[in-house]
Amino acid sequence: MNNEPETKKAKIENNEKADEKQDYSTETQKALEELDNVQSSLDNLNEIASEEILKVEQKYNQQRKPYFEQRIYQSYTD
Repeated sequence: MNNEPETKKAKIENNEKADEKQDYSTETQKALEELDNVQSSLDNLNEIASEEILKVEQKYNQQRKPYFEQRIYQSYTD
């Protein structure tokens, strides 16, 4: 037996149907497409920035390497 009232079940079904079908005006649809384009541009820029940041980190990690090796060497000699 189901203890939930029938009205609660019907309400959930109505919400699901409302989520499935969303009619936007032409103006709203155009604005959403423009926002999507802007977001895509930002995503592309962030991807490029991430790649450049990685290159810079790798460059400076290589420059730090002798100092880390020197630190390790000194810790063994002490």
